[in-house]
Amino acid sequence: MGGEVYEELAQRLAEYPAGAAAWGNIKAWLSGSVPLVPDAALRDFLDKALAGEAPIDLVYECFWRNLPFGTGGVRGTVGFGPNRINPTVVALTIQAHCRYLDNFFAAGRGAGIERCVVIANDIREFHDLAETWAKFLNHNPYHAITGDPGLQVTSRNLAYLAAGVYAKNGYLVYMLKPGDRSAFLTTPELSFLIRWLRAAGGINLSASHNPPDDNGVKVYDQDGGQYLPPYDQELTDLTQQIREAVHMPYTEAVAAGLVRDIPSAALEDYMSLYMDRGHERGLDSRRGSKILFTPLGGCGERTVKVGLEKLGYSVHMPHREGPEGTGSDGTRGTFGAIPMRIANPEVPQSTGHSKEAAESFGAGLVLASDPDADRLGAEVRHRGGWQHLTGNQIGTILAYYLLLDPAGPQLRGAVYETAVTTLAVRAIADRAGCEHVVSDLLVGFKYIGHAVHEYHQQAESSGRRLTDTELLAFAAEESYGYLDSPRIRDKDAMAAALYLARLHEDLSASGQTLVDYLDRIYAEIGGFGDFGRSLIIPGSRGFQAIRDVMKALRGSPPEELAGVRVTRVDDRRDASYGPHESDTDWEARNFITFWFDHGRITFRPSGTEPKLKFYVQTEGAPSGEDAQEFSQALAARIYQCVLDILSTVFREIRLTDAFASLPDVIPVETKLLLQQDVADEFRN
Repeated sequence: MGGEVYEELAQRLAEYPAGAAAWGNIKAWLSGSVPLVPDAALRDFLDKALAGEAPIDLVYECFWRNLPFGTGGVRGTVGFGPNRINPTVVALTIQAHCRYLDNFFAAGRGAGIERCVVIANDIREFHDLAETWAKFLNHNPYHAITGDPGLQVTSRNLAYLAAGVYAKNGYLVYMLKPGDRSAFLTTPELSFLIRWLRAAGGINLSASHNPPDDNGVKVYDQDGGQYLPPYDQELTDLTQQIREAVHMPYTEAVAAGLVRDIPSAALEDYMSLYMDRGHERGLDSRRGSKILFTPLGGCGERTVKVGLEKLGYSVHMPHREGPEGTGSDGTRGTFGAIPMRIANPEVPQSTGHSKEAAESFGAGLVLASDPDADRLGAEVRHRGGWQHLTGNQIGTILAYYLLLDPAGPQLRGAVYETAVTTLAVRAIADRAGCEHVVSDLLVGFKYIGHAVHEYHQQAESSGRRLTDTELLAFAAEESYGYLDSPRIRDKDAMAAALYLARLHEDLSASGQTLVDYLDRIYAEIGGFGDFGRSLIIPGSRGFQAIRDVMKALRGSPPEELAGVRVTRVDDRRDASYGPHESDTDWEARNFITFWFDHGRITFRPSGTEPKLKFYVQTEGAPSGEDAQEFSQALAARIYQCVLDILSTVFREIRLTDAFASLPDVIPVETKLLLQQDVADEFRN
């Protein structure tokens, strides 16, 4: 039976902007033609919505569109429908990738590439912590999403499902320990392994640092990077078009030899890449210095922790913050031991427990990787307290140590960074005499990986054979992503951890810290300030509000912004930045920069979340002010300017500076509710 019995629901949805699309998707999911739909559970949900026991808004949000293929794949909250992550959406996404790879080989683009893929996964387990479904479903919510009482929505189970789709489509699958349901693999290992195996591509079942109720599929190409325009457009179109997927049971695929373990030699080569380089560059610990490392409940234990220990550091990792750790509620894979369950090294509060553990352990440095271990954050014990280093500050420290520091390796090779990464990296590379510096890339490490690929191709076509260091000495992005080897085409937490540990040990011997080191860098190259903020507005209304803010900034570019005079406006959608290659290219170029006397302010929507980001980057500051303090104060004023625009194009949102300064992981409307609650308390 299709959607005939839900005609009343169609009428209710007609009141929404994309109600017809939502109703069309519901009918398709009820028709029996869409794979892996938990029909009984879905009907239970729709029945309760019609009875007023479940919100119609939630029905709409789950079905109004197909989950978009963002910066590197699909990512979102677990739930029913095409706008959520579930076995159906994962299977269709993998089927689309199979179709893409079929076309890739048919077009003769697969020379030297094997018809195989690599699958990685993190440790996520869906437990409906937000109680989105438990409020009105009478059965276990994650069983309802799968339609199978024995199958949870976990990253590993979704990886098994993906393997069955690839195998049925004729692709050999490599994944770590196929028979072990607790196995996991990091994103940088995935990138390395694709290249090592000469695979056609790969995926990671992960939502990176997103909230624990989220999951996703990151998709990688044959170069070990994520797809760029126009190829990501082809993949995006396929994900929107395909409505059927073929798959075989995972156990059958394993028994048939279509799913294989990753060769141990490949994993050893990944670790050897860093260990050999560490020995060559003098990164071995001389005193067994104590380092507190937290994988924030994720996968970094198998790479960063092992790498630090192999180089002789005494590493302490709080057990409950490891992949086997559980929260106070007993759940695994939900970052339960991480404050506020925010497994994001960008957020200082996420390492709160780790800093306490470091005090007990006697460590002056806390290193934190995100759940898929491609990004790294750092907390430094400095002058009696803990200081959080931003992604830009870590990038500045690493660039200076690698390129300019007389005590460092003083590398001379190519340097890459995105256009929202600190201006200090370019300044350091120029001082070091690096000849190939790319500093204006679009946001996303995939653009760095592609720039490395392009430089390699250019060198080969001109008869030059570049060493690894000449091809890539250092790469950085502001969101805590770094790389020092072209053999990996995505960021890697290990690339930063080993250098920071060595620097920390050397500085500690003379009573100094990484903060002192950073101050010395700025004293030499000049003051640089960087501060980024974001505004989260969940749901379809949020996506539209963010579009409207960007439209307002483009339509009437301000001559003055938050008290600084705008001297130039750069719009990456302008024809001067090249032709419009595809819709995906158009979205990636939704990026506006306002220049002023001491730097620039850039606005862009996130490619994976309902979030508007802006970045303040300065070189120097007015009247001799501290550049970092100036950037932070300017960012606070810009935040209020964006709220003014939102109040015009979306809804009235006025926040005091105190509530506006709450962590940006808190949605804007939640901050407003908190402010109202406090006001009500005082009134009562």
